[in-house]
Amino acid sequence: MLLSIFISALFTIAALAAALSLRDSWVRLCLLYSALKSERALLDAGFVPQVAAQSMRLRSEPYRRHFAQRAATRDATGKAAGGSIRDAG
Repeated sequence: MLLSIFISALFTIAALAAALSLRDSWVRLCLLYSALKSERALLDAGFVPQVAAQSMRLRSEPYRRHFAQRAATRDATGKAAGGSIRDAG
């Protein structure tokens, strides 16, 4: 008898947690949908969204640093310092 009460309580708690999770998802969905509707209204009115300056970076910092170092190692002939296998010979 005690085992059946424990299992019933466990299922009840699990159902309650699932219902609360679904409710939270529903509230978030409604908030996001209203934000999308307001943005769509602004776009329809002719306003153009402006992208933040941080979002406009095309390449990451390590990528630019790599090519800056590579350009600094070039010699006067325009070839990379150290050459390649094809240059030997």
